[in-house]
Amino acid sequence: MFGFRHCIGALGAVALLLAFDASAAKSRPLDLTKPAAEVNEQIDVIQQELADGKTYSEIKPDQKEKVVLALSRISDAVEHGNGRTLAPNDQVTAFNDQEVVNNILTQAREDSRMICKRQKSVGSNMVSPQCMTVAQSRAAREQGRKDLNDMHTMNRFEDK
Repeated sequence: MFGFRHCIGALGAVALLLAFDASAAKSRPLDLTKPAAEVNEQIDVIQQELADGKTYSEIKPDQKEKVVLALSRISDAVEHGNGRTLAPNDQVTAFNDQEVVNNILTQAREDSRMICKRQKSVGSNMVSPQCMTVAQSRAAREQGRKDLNDMHTMNRFEDK
């Protein structure tokens, strides 16, 4: 009935779905309503991504420290169950920590998004693609404003 090609095709589709599910798990927000094992698995994935230096490279050191501390508190809290079985005070603290983690990591993902624009280079009429992350674009814009402000300040002192 089913040939060898059908079996290979089906196995390939299953492997693709499993790979898609594994990669999607990395981008999911932390969810304390899941069983403790799943929450701890999510925490481990986030900690690995923080440590690799690539995934959340846009996070500032103070925000990274907040995430690490919040993850530690969450891990301690869910040690004996999930977020729903915690004492009311512990539940509020854990869910607040979850919000801190999710907000910082979501912002970092947004800041890591690559944006490409076709622009003319200085001194040239040729249009070329210029790509940078949202965070790099923001930093360049802020540095340009700072440099312009410094130039105006310097000109005021030189005119006097």
